[in-house]
Formats: sequence, C-alpha cells, structure tokens
Amino acid sequence: MWEGDGLAVYYKRLEKGTYEVPSISGDSSDLSISNEALQYILSGISLESVRKRKRYQHLAGNCV
Repeated sequence: MWEGDGLAVYYKRLEKGTYEVPSISGDSSDLSISNEALQYILSGISLESVRKRKRYQHLAGNCV
C-alpha cells in the first residue's frame, strides 16, 4: 500500500477460504485500491455488498 510517503507490504496466509479479487477495468493491468477497500477484503467483506451513505462535506472557501 502506498500512502504518499512510503510503501507498506501486507502478507496474510489463509488457513481456509479465499480473498475477493477486485476487478480490473479496461486494458490496464494495474490495480489501485483504497486502504478502506483493502481492510474490507482482509476482513472477508464483499466489496459489492458495501453501500456508503452520503455524508456532509464542508466546502472550503464558503465560510461566512
């Protein structure tokens, strides 16, 4: 995982089961996922079942 200032490599061996492999779109062979998606995968949560709710986001520069 690249966090902008360094690289972290994770290795985990499963005794049973499998990890979900995210799909790669287009002709690219590169895959980039967020650390949040990586945590879901390592926890056994299907990425297709994850639904995010809309959250409030304060827009910078619109302060009165």
